[in-house]
Amino acid sequence: MPSALMTTNKSVNNTFNKAAKKRATIMLAVLLSTGLPTVCAAETLKGSVASAATGLSLYEGVSIDFQRAGIKGVFDSSGVVSGIGINYQTKLMQLTRDTEQVNLYGRINYQLNQGEQNKSLTQNEITMGVNWAYSGRVHYYVESSLMKQQVDSAEDNYSELFELARIGTRYNFYQDNAINIALEYRDGVDKELGYRIALEAINGQYVSSSIGYQSVGDNQVLFLSLQSAF
Repeated sequence: MPSALMTTNKSVNNTFNKAAKKRATIMLAVLLSTGLPTVCAAETLKGSVASAATGLSLYEGVSIDFQRAGIKGVFDSSGVVSGIGINYQTKLMQLTRDTEQVNLYGRINYQLNQGEQNKSLTQNEITMGVNWAYSGRVHYYVESSLMKQQVDSAEDNYSELFELARIGTRYNFYQDNAINIALEYRDGVDKELGYRIALEAINGQYVSSSIGYQSVGDNQVLFLSLQSAF
């Protein structure tokens, strides 16, 4: 009987966690598709499109992420901070003729996490994105990425290749502080939908630091990012 009760409790907890994650994803989708466009309209009335480049400019540079990552049932990280990531982002092309309102950019990312039982998790990602400065305080972006995820240990290895799609927004809500929210879809062995949310501190024309959380399917990442412009 105790064994049966534990199994039942575990099943109930799993069901509750999945339902909670689904609700959070739906709420973020609603926020992105309905809530923030209303804010954008108000911000557009306050400032011209020409001032967009002076608010949340697309930053170019290198960032270092300190992170704790895990994949349920595959990889468990250990310690408060168990990994590091390096990102390099640059603007590739200005898509609007007279202003810097819309830009094409590229990013490469490498992440390494050390887990329990001498396991390691590495992720390599190549991203192409479009950033749209809707107003001086609100930017939208869309990204398409290719990611390779690999777990290595003495016993076995796990590797998977994902195609990713992201849609997100950055909103400068108070002085030099912004919120960055994105939905992410991963097309791999499993089709997974999740989200990424971060609070950012803006310094001049680039993001100086951010802290956030990402949850996509069985993947979870808690990160602190320090970013430097060219």
